[in-house]
Amino acid sequence: MARLPFILLAALVVTVATQTEVKDYLDDHTVDPVINKELEITKNFVRNRKAAMYNYQIASTCLCPMNYLLNGLSIVVFLKMAPKQKQAALLVMIGLCFADAAATTYHIDYVIWANFGWSLMQNTDWGCKFFNWLGVVGSDCSYVFCLLIALERFASVMFPLKVSLWFTKRRVKIAMVAVILIFSSLEMNRFWFFRKALINNVNFCYRSAETSKLSRQLSLGINRILGFLIPWVFICLLNLGIVIRLKQLNMQHQKLGKTDSSHQNNHSLTLMFLSMSIFSLLSRAFDTYNVIHILVIGSNYINDYSKYIISTCLILSGHSLNFVFYTLAGSKFRKTSMEMVCFCKRSTGGPRTFTQRNVEERPPKNPSMNSRHVNNIDISTISQN
Repeated sequence: MARLPFILLAALVVTVATQTEVKDYLDDHTVDPVINKELEITKNFVRNRKAAMYNYQIASTCLCPMNYLLNGLSIVVFLKMAPKQKQAALLVMIGLCFADAAATTYHIDYVIWANFGWSLMQNTDWGCKFFNWLGVVGSDCSYVFCLLIALERFASVMFPLKVSLWFTKRRVKIAMVAVILIFSSLEMNRFWFFRKALINNVNFCYRSAETSKLSRQLSLGINRILGFLIPWVFICLLNLGIVIRLKQLNMQHQKLGKTDSSHQNNHSLTLMFLSMSIFSLLSRAFDTYNVIHILVIGSNYINDYSKYIISTCLILSGHSLNFVFYTLAGSKFRKTSMEMVCFCKRSTGGPRTFTQRNVEERPPKNPSMNSRHVNNIDISTISQN
C-alpha cells in the first residue's frame, strides 16, 4: 500500500505524456479543408449513384429496344422509298439509322450487365475496348451524317436544278464511307485507354488512370467538338437558310397559284429532316452546354451523377425517337409505312376499292358493232379477240 501513490503518480505522468503526443500528432497532421470538401463530394456522389444508376437502367431498358425497333422500321421504309425517290439524302438517312443503332451499343450492354451480372463490355477486355469504340464512332457518324443531309437539303432548296448533279448517289456513298473511316481511325485511342478492372470483386470497364488526362482531352477534341459541336453549328446555320428559302418559295407559289408535285415532295422531305434535327439538337442541349462550359471555364458542368444520367438519357432518346419525327413530318414516309403496316398496296393483294370492282365487273362490249365504232376499238382489244 505504501507504493500505491508512486504507482498512481507514474500512471498520471504516462497519461499526460501520451495525450501531449497525440495532440502534437494531430497538430502536425491537420486535415486539409479541400480534402474534406472532396471527401464530402465523393460521399454525395456515392450516395446518389445507386439511385441514379437504377433510373438509368430503367430508361435504357425502355429506350434501347425501342431504338433498334424504330431504326429497323425506318431502314425498311427508306429502302422501299429509295427506288421511287431521286434524292440522295435517303441513302444518308439509312446510314443515320445504322449509326444511331451503333451509338447505343454500350447502353444495351449495361442493361445486360445490370440484369444478368455479365456482359461482353464489362467482363472482357476486348469488349470494353470494342464497344466503347463502336458506340462513340456511331455517335460521331450520326451527327456528321445529319450534316450531309443538311447540305443536300440546303442545295435542293437553293439550287434545285443542280442538286442532282452535285449530290449523286455515288458521291454520297463515297462521302459516307470517308466519314466512317475518318472517325473510326480517330477514335482508335479508346482501344488503348479503356480496360477491364476488378474493383471490390466487381468487373468494371473504365478509363485507365495513367492515361486519363490525355484520353479525356482526345475525347473532348474528337467526340465532343469535331464529332458533335462543329457539325451542329453548321446544321443550325443551314437549317436557318432552309427555313428562310422555303418561306420565300411558298410565297412565290401562292402568288403564282402553282402546285408543283416535285416542290411539295422536296418540301415534305425537308420538313421531315428539320423536325428530326431540331429534336436531336434539343436532346443534346445538356451536353452542348457542358462542352461550352469546359471550353470557356475549363471544368465540367456535369459534375454529379444526376446530371450525367439525365444527359445520357436525353442523348439516348435523340438516337431512338427519330422515327416519330419521320412519321409526323414526312408525308411520303408516313404513307409508305402505313402501306407496309396495313397492306393496302395493290401489289400486296390489298382490298379492292369500289372503282376497281366496277371496272373489273363491267360487262364486255358487244362485238357486233356498227362500222363507225370499229375504228375506235383499242388494238389490244382486237388482238385479244
